Amino acid sequence: MLFGLFSIITQKIGVSLLNYEMFLFYIWFAGSGVSAYIFTRVLNFGMVARISSSLIYMINPFALVLIWSISQGQVQIEYALLPAIIGLFIYGITNKKSFRYIACLQLLWFSLGLFGTQANVQLTLVYWIIIFIIFIFYSLHKISKHDLSSFFHGTKFLAFSIIIFGMLNFYWLIPTILHLPQYFQHYTGMAETAFIPNIDVYRQNSVFISGAIRLMGYWAFDGAWEGGEYYSFASIYASNIMIMISFIIPTIVIFGIRKLKSVSLLLIPLYISGLFLIKGVNPPFGWINEYVFINFPLVQTSRNAILTWGLLTTLCTSLLFGLGVGSINQWLSKHSKTIKLPHANIFGVSLILFLVIGVLGFPFFTGDVIHSPTNDITSTDVRIDVPEYYDDFKNFIDSEQGDFRILALPLHKAGNVFLNWTHGYIGPDPIFWFSDKPIVYWNNLSPMFKLLGESFGDKPINKQNVADILSMLNIKYIVVHEDTEWRLVDAYKSQFYFSNLEIINDVLDAPNIEFHHRIGKLAIYENTKNTSKIFAANSLVSLESEFDSVKDILQLNILKPNSIIFSENQEINELMIQNNSLFQVKELSINGTFFFTPNEAINDIHYSLPDVNTIIIDGNLVKLSEQGDNLLQSSNVFIWSSNNTSKDSLTRAGTFYNWTIDLSSVGGRNINFELESQNVSPRIIDIMIDGDDSKSPITFLLYDSFGQYIAWNRIMDWNGTEKISLSLLSYDYSSNIPSTFQNKSVDLLSMYYYPKNIIGNITNIINPSILINISSSNSWPVVKNVSLDGGRHFIQFPEHQSGFGEILIASTKEPIVPYINYSKLSPNEYHITVNNASSPFYLYFSETFDQDWKVYDETLPFLRIFSKSIVSDENHFLVNGFANAWFINETGTFSFTLYHFPQAIYEVSLTLTIITVLLMGIIVFITLKKYFQTLLIFKK
Repeated sequence: MLFGLFSIITQKIGVSLLNYEMFLFYIWFAGSGVSAYIFTRVLNFGMVARISSSLIYMINPFALVLIWSISQGQVQIEYALLPAIIGLFIYGITNKKSFRYIACLQLLWFSLGLFGTQANVQLTLVYWIIIFIIFIFYSLHKISKHDLSSFFHGTKFLAFSIIIFGMLNFYWLIPTILHLPQYFQHYTGMAETAFIPNIDVYRQNSVFISGAIRLMGYWAFDGAWEGGEYYSFASIYASNIMIMISFIIPTIVIFGIRKLKSVSLLLIPLYISGLFLIKGVNPPFGWINEYVFINFPLVQTSRNAILTWGLLTTLCTSLLFGLGVGSINQWLSKHSKTIKLPHANIFGVSLILFLVIGVLGFPFFTGDVIHSPTNDITSTDVRIDVPEYYDDFKNFIDSEQGDFRILALPLHKAGNVFLNWTHGYIGPDPIFWFSDKPIVYWNNLSPMFKLLGESFGDKPINKQNVADILSMLNIKYIVVHEDTEWRLVDAYKSQFYFSNLEIINDVLDAPNIEFHHRIGKLAIYENTKNTSKIFAANSLVSLESEFDSVKDILQLNILKPNSIIFSENQEINELMIQNNSLFQVKELSINGTFFFTPNEAINDIHYSLPDVNTIIIDGNLVKLSEQGDNLLQSSNVFIWSSNNTSKDSLTRAGTFYNWTIDLSSVGGRNINFELESQNVSPRIIDIMIDGDDSKSPITFLLYDSFGQYIAWNRIMDWNGTEKISLSLLSYDYSSNIPSTFQNKSVDLLSMYYYPKNIIGNITNIINPSILINISSSNSWPVVKNVSLDGGRHFIQFPEHQSGFGEILIASTKEPIVPYINYSKLSPNEYHITVNNASSPFYLYFSETFDQDWKVYDETLPFLRIFSKSIVSDENHFLVNGFANAWFINETGTFSFTLYHFPQAIYEVSLTLTIITVLLMGIIVFITLKKYFQTLLIFKK
C-alpha cells in the first residue's frame, strides 16, 4: 500500500521510471540495514553489535548473489523488512503487548505490501513459519519456568495476530485457499513440462551445511551457461584467501552464540531451523526433508531451498555475527592494556568488518553486484530498455475491436522469452503488458494448448489446418518476435516449441493466415478464419481417446467454424445427437464397438484400418476400398543384440511382428526394418506398437541409402497398442549437423529398446504396422452414404479377421441453431441473449475451462455471492481441449449471464478487508491520540 502510494506520487510529479527504480532500490537496500537495527534493539544488543548486524545483513554473500543482483525476481522487499517485522513480533509477545499493538503491527505489515499480490506464497509462509518457531520455543521456555501467565498471553497474542492478519488479507487469502489444489497441480505440471520436476529443482538448490554457515553454497555461483558466466566474479571466491575469509562468518557466529541470553536465546532454534531447512536433501537427515517435500504439495512452493530459507539463515547469521563482533569488541576493550595495543577494540572490529564486508563483499563496491553480459548475448544484462515499437504495438491493439486472443511466437512452454534489446531481456513475454487482449504465450497445460505447441513444433500438422487450430482458440493475430535472441532459443530449444524463425515462417505460410504488417521487429499475422468467442454449436465431434487425437482427423475438414469437440468418451446429450451433425472417432479392435447416428442424417464412414478390406455394421458386410502401403509388407525384419548369448526371438503372423526380449541377458538390442529405398518425404511415419508402461526408453533411427540417420527418443509410458508418430521435420538428433538426411531414399528403420522396471524374465513388443502418413485421400479413405437409421449401431471385423485402427462416422444434417448476441461487462461477466432457439443446444464459451464459470439469470443480485446457477454442473463440459460448454435445455428468445463465481468471493473478501483496514485505522488513530495526549500531560 505504502509503496504503491509512493509509486503513484512519483509518477504524478514527473519522476522518471529509471530514477524511481533507483530510489526504490536504495530504500530497500538501506531499509534492510535499518530493519536489522530494529531487531537488534529488541534483542538489547550493544551499539557495536547493532551496527555490525545491520551492515552484515545489508552486505553478505547470500544477499550479493540472490537478493541485490535482481536475478531471482522481486524478493528484495521481503528480505529488507523481515528483521523489523519479526523483531516487532518478538517485542510484542515478550512484553505482553495489548490488542492495540497487534492491530498496529498487522496494519504495518499490510501497508508495507508484504502479503497479497505483492508477495510470493513461499515467502509469506517463511514469515509465518519463523513466527511459529518463535512461539513454540517461547512457550516451552515459559512452561518450563511455570510462567503460565506469559504462556497464555503469548498464545492470545499469536491467535489475535493470525485473526487480524486473516481479516486484513481476506481479499487474497480466501480466493487463494479455495484454488490451492489447482495452483499446486499447475505449479508442478509447469515445472515438469518446461523445465525439470520440482524434486530435482529442490535437490539442485539444497545447500551443504559448510556453505550455509558461510551464507554461500548456491549451485550456480561458479557456473556458466550460453549467456556466459552466471557471476563474473565467482572465480575470485575460489581462491584460498577468500575461502579463509568466508569462514570468519561462522567463527564469529560461535562467539555470538556464547553471548546469547534472555530473549536473544530465541535465535538458537531459529538458526538451527534455518540450517536444517536450507540444506534440503543434503546430510544430516536429508531424507526427512525429501520425504516431506514429496508428500506435502504446499512445501513444494519452497523448491528453491536456498532462496526460501536463505532469508531465515541470513537473518540469524547476521544477528549472531553482530553479537559475536560485539563480544570481541568488549573483550579487546577490556584487555587492550594487557595486549599493549591502544584502541585494540576499534582495530579488531574494523579489521573483521573490512574482511567480511569490504573484501568478501567487494562486488558491492565495484558495481559487479548488478549483472552485466560476459559475452555478446545481451539478454544476460539485467537492465531493461523497452523498444518504442512496443508502444506502437499497444496503440495498434487498442484500436482493434472485438474479443479475441493473440498468439506470441516463439512459444515457450512456460511463457519466457529471450529478446535481443539494447540491454536484452529474459522473462515473461512483454507484449502481455502492452495489450488489453489475452495473450497466448505459454502452455497452460490444457490439452488444447499442448496441441497448439506440439502441432507447430515437434508434431507438425497439415498446413491446411493451422487456421483451424488457431480458430478453436479464438486467436485472431499472431505476433512473431523478430527481436528474439535466437542463439539462446537454440541453446534451450527443449523449452520451446519453435527453434528458429524459418520454422515459424514456414508454419505461418498457410491458408487463411495472412501477413498483416510489421511494427518495428514485431511481425503481425492475421488469422482470417477467426471465430466468435461465444456461439451455439452446429456440429459435435466425439473422440473416444484423448483430445490430442483430433490432429489425426483435421485433414478431413470436418471441423466447422462453430464445432465443439468432446474427448475421452464424454457423454453427449441424446437430444443433441438428434439435432446436430455428429462426428464420432472410435477405436476398432477385435472386440468391436458401438456408435450412434442422428435421424435423417447422411452417414459417411472414414477409416484408418491397415490391411482391412471389410467390416460388419449391425450384421451387414461393408466393403472398404484399398489403402496406402503398409511398409511391413515388403520389409525384411530382423533383430540384433550386442550379447551373443541373448535368447531374444522374432515371430511373424500376417502383418504382426512379435519381438520377445529375454531380460535375463543384458546389453544393447534392436529390431530393424529394411525399407528398400522408400520415399518418406510426406513427413510423418506412423508405427503401431504395443506398450508395457514400463517407462523404458526407446530410440528410433531412420537411415538413408548413404548411411546418414535421424533419430527420435521416446518413453514407453502406455499400455496396449499405441500409434507413435515420427516427424521428419522434428527429430531429437542426427548423424551430422546440419542434417543432410535424404528422406526420398530410406533403407532402414531401427528401434532400440532399453527395458527397465519390468517384472518377469521376458517382455513382448508387437509391431502391427508401419505406415507413411501420406495424402489426406489415402490416409482416411471413405465409404460414402452408408444407409443407417438413427440410433445405436455395432461395428466389428468379420469372423476370423483381425485388425486394429480407427473409424470416423460422419453423420451430417442441416442444423438449426439460434443466433447468439453477447456483451462483455468485465473479464468475469458476460451477458448472453439467445434468439429464436427452436431446440436445446450447446453454448460454447472460449475461456479456459473452470467449473466456477456458471450460468445465472439475466439479472444478478447486488451481493453476487448469493447467485443461484440455472444450469447444473453435470451439464457443464470441457470441450475443445480447453474451453467451456453448457447444455442449454431451453427454447425461444431469452437472456442469461455467464459469471465467474470466484469474483463474487473476491468482492466479499475485499469488502471484509476494507472494513478491517478502517477498523484497524480507527484503533491506530485512537492509540496515537492517547499517546500524544499523555505526552502533552507529562510535559506540563
